[in-house]
Amino acid sequence: MAAKTDKEIKAMIASMEKLRPKVRPFSMFGDDNLKSFDATVDTLREHRDDDDIAVLMDIDYDLWSRCDSTIKWMAGDEDKEAPDHGWPLSK
Repeated sequence: MAAKTDKEIKAMIASMEKLRPKVRPFSMFGDDNLKSFDATVDTLREHRDDDDIAVLMDIDYDLWSRCDSTIKWMAGDEDKEAPDHGWPLSK
């Protein structure tokens, strides 16, 4: 379980920047997908850690969950999908 390299993280950011225009802005429940998407990219860019996102857990669980998964992916957790997977796309 090796942590992602800076090169891998930069490649993921580039992949997500290409994906962003295709992401559906809101979920069927009204959740702001783009807010979560942008927070995920920010987590990658800023190499955020658990302390950085802890406050989000009580404010916006979905946002926290996306950021937490991204942190675990950066750390090399093989059970976590890459941050550019699983986003609802517009048709």
